[in-house]
Amino acid sequence: MYLPATLTRFVEYELHPNQIQDFKTLINRVLKGQVEAFHNHIDGSEQTKMEYPLIQYRSIKTDMYNDWGEKKYFNLAGLYAVGEGVELVNDLLHEIRDSGKPHNLFEFDVEDYATEIKLLDTPQKYKINHWLPLNVAYNKTKAEKIDNYKKWISEMTMHQRVEMLEGIIAGHIIDFCYEIGFKIPDNQLKITLFDYRTLGKVRYPNNDQADIHYEAFDVIYEANIQLPEYLGLGKGKSKGFGWQTQTQFHQLIDRQRLQTYQNQNRQHYGKRNVVR
Repeated sequence: MYLPATLTRFVEYELHPNQIQDFKTLINRVLKGQVEAFHNHIDGSEQTKMEYPLIQYRSIKTDMYNDWGEKKYFNLAGLYAVGEGVELVNDLLHEIRDSGKPHNLFEFDVEDYATEIKLLDTPQKYKINHWLPLNVAYNKTKAEKIDNYKKWISEMTMHQRVEMLEGIIAGHIIDFCYEIGFKIPDNQLKITLFDYRTLGKVRYPNNDQADIHYEAFDVIYEANIQLPEYLGLGKGKSKGFGWQTQTQFHQLIDRQRLQTYQNQNRQHYGKRNVVR
């Protein structure tokens, strides 16, 4: 099956990742809260729906020229739409163009995609950015809640941690495919984790301003399935967490790991110099 998707960048709206909740609020004010896919709440409440969000809010790092002709990186407000969400975002853009409001959303660029969702003979590598896998998750098969963070900080081996992350990724993909109507035969999805790095605990944006933090990760994995570019996976995917892209690399550069390695090298060569 082919699945449409779009990524819209608002080129006059700079947006830091910790301001995504404000951007979401602005969009829903434009729509007067009438389009459910943009707020993804159960009618009449602040409770988030369990379905896969067809519209996701992003802060997109983009290289652009500033007013002085210098090429700089800017964090721009963005909307990622998939499936039926594409037409809803198009309607929003038409409304903004017709009304001229808000002025900081008037200029935008749109990238269109159409991806064939299918199992692959040759696996594809993906990188997930700012992924939040260690939250309390509901296991539909066992009909119980599982605290992934407690499992992670317990005495797990590296092999167990890798298996755990592979299982969580597989669960995200299976849930996404179920929502769009693509059936993955039992035991046919294969996930291989190549590398991961922890980014520390990040504050999770929410409506009640509660001070909630989750451990964030960047990961590179391989899967025998073709997925849309910029797809969001995991907790907070509608708020800028867990978006992924295809990659040809199999290893991340972990700054802490690199610094430790460099320090060890300095100590090693320093000792050799002393011996000499």
